[in-house]
Order: sequence, then C-alpha cells, then structure tokens
Amino acid sequence: MRYTLLTLIAALASLASWAVEVNCTPGALEQQVTDHSITALTVTGQMDARDFLFVADSLKQLNSIDLSNVEIVAYTSIKPIFGTTTHHLPMTLPTASLAGKPLTSVALPDGLKTIGEAAFAGCDKLVSIALPQQLDTIGNYAFSGCSALSTVTLPATVAHVGNGAFAHCTALTSATVDNGSRLQHVGNEAFMDCPLLTTLTLGGNVVTIGHSAFAGTGLKALDLTTMTKLEQLGDWAMTGTPITEARLPQSLQTLGTGAMLYLPNLTQVTMPGSLTTVSDFLLAGSDKVSIISAIPEGVQTIGQAAFYNLSTVATLSLPSTLQHIGTLAMAGMTGLEELTSNAVTVPTLDDDIWLGVDQGAVTLKVPLNSVEDYQAAAQWQEFLIVPSAKLGDVNGDGEVNVADVSALVAIVMGDNSHPDYRARADVNGDTEISVADVSSLVAIVMSGINAPAIYPDVDRLVTVDALAIAPGESQTLNIRLSGAQDYNAMQFDVDLPQGLSVTAHESTKSHQVLVDHNTGRVMVYSMQNSTLNLANQGVIHLTVTANRSLADEAQITLNNIVLADNNAQAHYAPSASAPVNNITGINDLTAASHRVWTDGNVLHIVAQQPMSAQIVAINGTMQQVALDAGDNAYELTPGIYVVHIDGRGHKVVVK
Repeated sequence: MRYTLLTLIAALASLASWAVEVNCTPGALEQQVTDHSITALTVTGQMDARDFLFVADSLKQLNSIDLSNVEIVAYTSIKPIFGTTTHHLPMTLPTASLAGKPLTSVALPDGLKTIGEAAFAGCDKLVSIALPQQLDTIGNYAFSGCSALSTVTLPATVAHVGNGAFAHCTALTSATVDNGSRLQHVGNEAFMDCPLLTTLTLGGNVVTIGHSAFAGTGLKALDLTTMTKLEQLGDWAMTGTPITEARLPQSLQTLGTGAMLYLPNLTQVTMPGSLTTVSDFLLAGSDKVSIISAIPEGVQTIGQAAFYNLSTVATLSLPSTLQHIGTLAMAGMTGLEELTSNAVTVPTLDDDIWLGVDQGAVTLKVPLNSVEDYQAAAQWQEFLIVPSAKLGDVNGDGEVNVADVSALVAIVMGDNSHPDYRARADVNGDTEISVADVSSLVAIVMSGINAPAIYPDVDRLVTVDALAIAPGESQTLNIRLSGAQDYNAMQFDVDLPQGLSVTAHESTKSHQVLVDHNTGRVMVYSMQNSTLNLANQGVIHLTVTANRSLADEAQITLNNIVLADNNAQAHYAPSASAPVNNITGINDLTAASHRVWTDGNVLHIVAQQPMSAQIVAINGTMQQVALDAGDNAYELTPGIYVVHIDGRGHKVVVK
C-alpha cells in the first residue's frame, strides 16, 4: 500500500511539471518556467524575442503550446539573436523559434502578422494548424518538413507565401485560401515535394509564382485561369507532376525555363496570348502532349529544346512575329506532319532544330512571297515547302487587312503588275474577279475576325483630336494622318469610353469610310486607290454623341492601325489615344461658339480666330491671354475659373 501511494505522489508531481501556464512580461519567461522538461505550455501577457529564444533552446519536449492570448512585442538587441537579427518586429513569430519540436497542438496569437523564417520547420508531428485571420506573411521555409501536416487554409489576409514555405510536407493533400484572398506572391519551391497535394486554390490576385513552386506535387490538373493578374510562372514550376492539362491565364507574360518539363501525363497545353518567348525546355520530354494551341502572335523566340521529344504532335503553327528558334527546339518531334510558319522573314536557327524528324515527309507552309527565302535557308530547306494563304490575303503577307483591299482594288481596276495577287483575288469563289470580291473582302476585314499584326513598324502617324463634349451633345471626332509616306487606305479599331457612341461618319471626296458599330472597326479605302490627304486636314470625321454616363475624364483609343501604301503593302502603326472631357461644368456654351474645356490641370480655349481672353480665378486674380486660332492650352492650379471670351463668360473647374 505504501508503495502504491508513493507511486501516485510521483505521478502527480510529474503531471504538475508536464503542463505549465504563465502570465509573462517581456523577457521574463525563462525565470517563470524552471522545469525544462515540460510538454505543454500556455502563455498569456506579453512575449518578445528573448522569450522565444528560451523556448527554442530550452523547451525541447514541447508538444503543445498555446499563445492565443499573447501579445508579441518588439525587441532590439545589441547582439544578434535568431541568426543575424537584432531588431524583432511586433506580432512576428521569430526565425526558427519552434522549429524541430514534437508539436501536435499549436494556438497562435489572434493578431499575428508574420510567421518568421523556418518557424515550424521540421515539426514532423504537427497534423494541423489554425492560422490567424490577421496574418500577412508566411516566411521562407516556415512549415518546411512538417511531414504530418495534412491540410492548410490560408486566411484571406495573407499576401506573401515565402520560399519553401510548405516544401517537403509529404502528407499535405490540400492547400486553399479563404474567399477574398489578397495573396500576391507564391515563393520559390513553396509547395515542392508534396506528393499527396491534389487540391490547390490560391485566389485571383496572385502576380508571381516562383521557381519549382509545384514541382513534385500530386497535382493532376492546374487551372490558373482565375488568376487574371498572374504575370510570371517560374522555372521548373510544375516539373515531375502528374498534371494532364495546364490552363494558363492570358495575363501571363513569362513562362519560366522548363516550367512544364517532363510531365508524363500532360496531353494538352493552351498558351497565353501575352507571351513573347517560349522558354528553354518548356515542354521537353512531356511526350504525351498531342495538341499545342497556336503559339501566340507576339512570340519572337522559341528556346532551346522547348518542344523536345513531343513525338505525338502532328501539326504546329508558328507566329508571324517569330524571329529565332533555339538548339534542338523541335528535335524528336517524329509525329510531325505539317508545320506552318507565318513569318514573312525567315526565322534564324541554332543547331539541330529538327534532329530525328523526317523533314522531307513534313509539309512546311509559308507565306507565298517568302517561299524562295525558306527554300534557300539551311534546315528549313529540308521540308516539303508549299505556299500558304488565308482567304482574303491577296498580297500574300500572311495578314488579312486593308492592304489586301488596296491590292484587290488595283486588280479590279486593271493593274496586272502583280500576277501572284490575281491568284488569290477570287475572294467570293465565283471564278470571277470583280467588285463583288471587293465587297466580300471588305466584309471579312470589317468583321474584325482577322486582326492585324500586333507589332508597329512605322512611327506614330495617326493621331486623334482631344474631345470636349457635354451629355446630349454631338461633335465631330477628327482622326489625322501625318508623315512623308503616301498611303491610300487605312483601318483601325476605335475604342470609345462608356457614354460615347459613333452616330454618323463622313466619307471624303475620294474615299469611302465604313464603320462597324458592333466591332468598332473603321475602314477607309478608295476604288481608285487615291492617296489619303495628309497634314492638317482630318482624314476621317466621325460624329460622336455623348450621354449622361460619360465620365468626367475618359479616353478614346485607336488600336490595330493598318495603313496600305501605293504598292498594297501593309504598315502597322502604334495605338493612338486622346482625352475626352465631360464639360457639364461649363456654363453658357454653345456648339457654334468658342470652346472652353479642361483636361486635368490644363485649360483648353479653342478660338475661332486670333483674339484675347481673360482667365479670372475665384479669388479675383485675372490673367490676360492672347489666343491663336485653334487650341490654346494653359496649366493652372486646381480651382474654379471664369474665362471671358468674345463677350461670354465660361465657368470651368480645374482639377
């Protein structure tokens, strides 16, 4: 009996030392916890980095820690603690402070902002953890090696997941983020080597995903299309995963080296339209890929071994913007039957681009005017080269636009100087070449389906006048063409702000103007291929009408601008834009009078002839100005002004 009582007393003593609860003041935890063998700790009050250093160094057997009612305060030390850190921020769990401990239960402070680097690294007994709703940052390797962690839910407040934050979490099956996520950055190797991870939801605000972020996971599909702000997917991002389909957002500008390297189950890839480079080793060894959506217009380079050993791809189309292909880029594509290159200028090549491919059995379609160049180019010449043509591509440059209308008009009007144009001139397929083909081709171009090339090759030749317009008012929008080169036709897409619409258009004496109100496409051409007027005359006059939904400050933009020269060759101009000002704050203004309007902090006075005006500020200060005929601009400080001109007063607001 005596022995049993002694055993009970010892067990109670052991239990007392097993769980400790303390109310801490900063730096005092070491004095309050004297038994370093405890396995459970509850802390209230305040802690700083010194207290976490004591936990890290001395409490080796902790399997439970409750910090839910702790405030972590800042601490600055003379000598570094936790690596090289001397200044420790408030509400931040310090570096490696709980790393390697046999924790099974953790409660974190409600107001915690940052989980420091490797804070829980190697906690291989930790099955789950509730992350506080105010958390902003999960540091590098914060949960790396937590091999029992099965699921993790990130609060919507988390903006940054550091490098290797959840790497080597071999039991992790699901990583999701709460609705309304503000997560922007997923670090390098963030989820690397998580072979059971099959569910991944990161929200729509992610901008960058680092290298190897998902390498070695169990993801079977990756749909990033909801990440409409994603710009960069890092090197080797998906390497070694069982993904069968990769869907990428159109916002993606950079696909890293080997981002989809050796994905044994991948069958289909859709490339985003914003790419300019197909990176080295992008799909190398993913030999079940049978469909590659058209490589986007704008891509200039295909990197080395990018499509290496994609032996089941039968057809591939290369964009007109392509300039260079790297070593072994398409080596081993033994299933290739047809290759189309839309580049008029033959892309340069590194070595062994099609090594192992029976090029003589593969049809290479190229622009008609470039056939001889491809036939003379090393490696390209090994293919069976045939000309390709799109319906309506009369001039054979690979595009269908207003330049083809000029070429067709020339043929209809009897110009036989380009016999190769005539071979493609029967647009409507009736075996005759007539004005009916012109009508058919105009309809194709105006539909907006065949967009012009996206790269400019001329300087800014097209401008659009700024517009000041009140709700209910209609005004003429002038679009001008300048420069030394003569052009006889043009097209563009006009993008108007909400509240503004085209209600009429005016053809010139020599040119027809067409406007498609659904697509916004405008075409100007002549059945005589006459030269467009240059210099100060507006080439095109569109009547636009405003309603009350027009914003105070908006913008008109002209995109996809194509100009046709006298040889029916297309030239691509950069976009043009101009401000639109809602002049509802201007009093006593009529369409027939001089115009007074503002654009930000700039006052515009459009005078009908040279004259003088007074600009009077609300404080009574007056400025006398001499006006030239046309638009006169003055920068003013924000405020309310009255402009006196020609016996009328116009009140304006300068922002």
